[in-house]
Amino acid sequence: MKKITNGIYFFLSLIIGLIFSAGVYFGFFSGLDNFINDSFFTVKPKSADILIIGIDNVDLQKYGQWPWNREALASALSKMNEEKPKAVALDLMLAENSRVGAEDDAKLAEVLNKINYPIILAVEGNKVFLQKENIADFLIKPLSVFQTASQVSLGHANIVLDSDKVARSYPTKIFIDEIFGKIEIRSLAYETISRSGLKIKNEDNLDLTEKIVYSGPAQSIRTISFYRIFEEKANFWKDKIVFMGVTAPDLHDYQITPFSKEKPMAGVEIQANIANALLSGDKLTVLPKNLNIILIFFCVLLTAFFFQRFKKIVWSVFCATILTVIFYFLAMALFDLGYILPLSNIIFSIIFSAIILFVYRYLIVEKEKRQLRNIFSRYVSKEVVGEIMKNPDAITLGGEEREITVFFSDIRGFTTISESMSSVKLVSMLNRYFTLMTEEIIKNRGTLDKYIGDAIMAFWGAPLADENQVENALKTSMSMLNNLKELNKELLKEGLPEIKIGIGLFHGKAVVGNIGSFERLNYTAMGDTVNTASRLEGLNKEYGTQIIVGESVMKKAQGKYIFKFLGAVKVKGKNEEVNVYTIEV
Repeated sequence: MKKITNGIYFFLSLIIGLIFSAGVYFGFFSGLDNFINDSFFTVKPKSADILIIGIDNVDLQKYGQWPWNREALASALSKMNEEKPKAVALDLMLAENSRVGAEDDAKLAEVLNKINYPIILAVEGNKVFLQKENIADFLIKPLSVFQTASQVSLGHANIVLDSDKVARSYPTKIFIDEIFGKIEIRSLAYETISRSGLKIKNEDNLDLTEKIVYSGPAQSIRTISFYRIFEEKANFWKDKIVFMGVTAPDLHDYQITPFSKEKPMAGVEIQANIANALLSGDKLTVLPKNLNIILIFFCVLLTAFFFQRFKKIVWSVFCATILTVIFYFLAMALFDLGYILPLSNIIFSIIFSAIILFVYRYLIVEKEKRQLRNIFSRYVSKEVVGEIMKNPDAITLGGEEREITVFFSDIRGFTTISESMSSVKLVSMLNRYFTLMTEEIIKNRGTLDKYIGDAIMAFWGAPLADENQVENALKTSMSMLNNLKELNKELLKEGLPEIKIGIGLFHGKAVVGNIGSFERLNYTAMGDTVNTASRLEGLNKEYGTQIIVGESVMKKAQGKYIFKFLGAVKVKGKNEEVNVYTIEV
């Protein structure tokens, strides 16, 4: 049974492993994976080279309703030309004509042609198909008058929002097909760092779409209000990589990030975070799906091993729980090293494997154990039942040949006794007698087989093997006779007749197991050894003895008792005579 049970444990776990391996490919629980990974983000160092100039509520109060005249932006860029920044990224869409006329656009174009530091204007790819190599169907671009300056280049501001509307990825490049071929546009942050003259770490390892490595929650990167550009002697942008964009909440350029679900982050700060990661070399790489599948099968098979190894379910469940915790912290450690381990399918494979195996074990395996306990609790001591439960596979209920010692006892003159008493008194006296005798059998590791009228049948050596079975059977028999003396004293005081018994013991091979019909079974012993023991018990009448044992019992008694040879007798069903002995009581 144990081998079959173990096989089922591993079979069920493999089925669960297959289900959750399919989940890896079909994206089951990807949303939960994102949620778990979001919790792993920690605050990281910010580059001192990066600065955000934000158009906030204070600026709106100073300069009026957005969008402003282009002249305000031109004045700021011109002022910054006095103390050159490394590069300026304008996370502002300049795709429409100024609302005050072309002359306003011309003022900005003029400044763009005069500045002597790199400036990157934002574009946006419409419907960027990430599954088709980041191809956009068209671009929302700045006015052509702004693109002619030598210091101006373009960078896309596209961010990838997951199904829960959280910004977790960005395309490092997008492409658009035009008449003269496919045009490549790098991300705003990528283009800005490249133009600034600073080195992008691990640039060759950048994927077409990258995970955003956030350095902290919203407003973690140094941000200065737009109006402060015009303060006297202001030069905070000098030698900085500047990201300029709107940060006022009312302008709605905000996205939810893993760090800031309660406090969304301005789009310009997301671009600054991307730039910060490019400079530091921080990168998040999703581990291969094949590795994820290997880990799933490892976990479910290890869970099956727990249920196979531990007899107590609580330990199996405990180990499965510890395994889940270990993988959670492993995923956290890998995340800190820059690797994303999709955890949900792994964790759920452990949980579901543990649940299925728990249910199977409780309903099937533990049910069989409970049945086993119920069966043997009627026949043997609690200690023996406990040993059976520790190793139930050592028990064969269907019938097997075992070497046992069989016991029979019978009340002498029971018919005469029953005729002299009322049925109520007779039953009461028998119950007292059976209780006393049965206690000795159970106490000495015997198995009570049955009561046959006034007779008792028991045996030693099954269901558990017993090296001392003959000694235990003899000890039980002698104790019964001694206890019977005390019981008879009580019966005489109560005016009840004495009970005299005869005992027969024989050692040999017999078939033991659950025998009977489908609806009613009895754990019993059958065979020549049983018949001989019954016959020896009956010989007590002929020899006037209380106990008769076969030679097989006498030889295994190891000289602890004094035996008296009674003779050789012919036992029904045996061709050879049996030497029989008694023990002087």
